[in-house]
Amino acid sequence: MSAVYQNLRKELLLLAETAPRPSSRSRHVSELLRFIHESIFESGLSVKVALNRCGIRDHNVSSQFKYEVGVSIKDYITRLRLDCAERCIADGNWPIAAIAQAAGFGHVQTFYALYRRTRSGTPGQIRRKQSA
Repeated sequence: MSAVYQNLRKELLLLAETAPRPSSRSRHVSELLRFIHESIFESGLSVKVALNRCGIRDHNVSSQFKYEVGVSIKDYITRLRLDCAERCIADGNWPIAAIAQAAGFGHVQTFYALYRRTRSGTPGQIRRKQSA
């Protein structure tokens, strides 16, 4: 792993740690939120992995998570990754492909598609707007 990539990962982890966390009333949802924030940039992170690693076997937790947080577990993971990646894109110090990979997206194309669908433009367009 290159030094540039390691520095980018450190910056992304710092952003994830400082990202606001929704308040939760239930123990399981609180555990999931903690685990997600600690593991957000692992490319293998999924709903199933998060539930297993937290030792949660209750099938109603997904519904409870959505009720308390306002979005599904999968959407929360994606949003957090995209929010952190967007902050690095705006910074302009890192190649967009490196940001996508470091943010836990398996494929750059997936990152671009999700970004375009949920944001107002492509990562490159956002970067150009920020630098103008």
